[in-house]
Amino acid sequence: MDFADHLRVLKHNRDLSDQVDAQTRNTIRRARDAERRADALLASLEAHVPRSEWPTPRLPSRSRQVEVEQLPYEALIRQSRHLGRVRTGELLDEDDLATVVSRCQNCQAEFERETQLDELDYLSAGLVGTISGVLDIVLVGDTTAALGRRLFALLGAPEQHDSEATKASFDYVPRQQAGARGNHRSNSLSHHVSLGGFITAVRDVLRGTSTHIIDGEIKTWVNVTKGVASQLRTLYAGHGPVSVALRILEASMIVLRHWWSDVNTPLGLPGPMMMLAKFLEVGSFSFQGEDDLTIADLAHKLYGAGLDLRRFIGDGITVAVNEVLVRFFRFLRAKWEGLSLRDAIRQAISRSGRLRASLLLAHGITSAANAGKVLFLENPLLVNIPQWMAFGRLLMAHLWWTVFDSGAEEDAAHTTAWTDWMRREARTLGALSDRIESLPVLELG
Repeated sequence: MDFADHLRVLKHNRDLSDQVDAQTRNTIRRARDAERRADALLASLEAHVPRSEWPTPRLPSRSRQVEVEQLPYEALIRQSRHLGRVRTGELLDEDDLATVVSRCQNCQAEFERETQLDELDYLSAGLVGTISGVLDIVLVGDTTAALGRRLFALLGAPEQHDSEATKASFDYVPRQQAGARGNHRSNSLSHHVSLGGFITAVRDVLRGTSTHIIDGEIKTWVNVTKGVASQLRTLYAGHGPVSVALRILEASMIVLRHWWSDVNTPLGLPGPMMMLAKFLEVGSFSFQGEDDLTIADLAHKLYGAGLDLRRFIGDGITVAVNEVLVRFFRFLRAKWEGLSLRDAIRQAISRSGRLRASLLLAHGITSAANAGKVLFLENPLLVNIPQWMAFGRLLMAHLWWTVFDSGAEEDAAHTTAWTDWMRREARTLGALSDRIESLPVLELG
């Protein structure tokens, strides 16, 4: 049973109703004609027979009842199969069609409201971006680094690395090429807290290797077991899927324990994007009295100067402020417009074009404030990496929407909007369908 069946049943019922209406009108017309003839006959009889002498009419003792047969809904569906395909327009009159057109136009207007900013959107996003920009100017740097250290201290991260309790092959420092001891984490690919770094670290532990990025290239040193790989092979002997899974799980735990032991030490762990910067052996920069530094060299120096994972997390305060306040203002706006609590929350957490544009504006203002701060003080150590990552992600999505996508994503957004509208209409039709099925269906005799 599908929607087409319901349309055929409705068409079948309407046809039956039209037939009944026509029969009723014909019966009424004949009855009125008979009534007029009877009145004329009575008038002629009254001239010859007094009314007092008319016989008393005999009425039936009980009214005649019409026997009807009640059919199940499935039977009515079978009876309506001959109608073939029925269009919705065949069941609607002009007023109904005008109502449908009006609701479609309202849906289109609602979509446009969800993809375009108005004055209040610009005002709220600009205000939030300005607040976050002020926080960037005041806090980003030593303050956010201290916040990151304090956060990890509260979580229980040790301040000194325990090399014996957290042995790992990727902690091996190759001589000459891998950098000075104590700053090897910048070059060690397995010390970068990212998905790629985690996979590399697990592989290093399982294979007893140490992987580093040297001169923009990945180099791996083998036979650097530190006893870990051999212990794993001994502990989980065999080549079956269970043994392999246990070795991978144990290696993952070793990596996580090692990272946790390193994260709150004086040097910390490299932040996100540092790994990509190590591949860029281009550019010429100056930092702390050194000239002609490539991007990879500059990233290495910035990490040693304190731009680590703790600082990255602390700098994320500006991103959090933008995300939370912009969505909060969107929630308040939705409630002010009369939406329910559920719909207001849905708008605040959605990925609509309107919300993304507001976030892009707020993050853009904050990023501009950070850029001005770095340029004015001529200190690249003050760059807010998470803020630029958030702004870059939204900017790329916006450019893809407006330039590269040639309307495909806009069409997808239209499809989503119309799908939501059709889903709401389907729920309404479903409720009507349930009511139709619950009604008794009569077949005229």
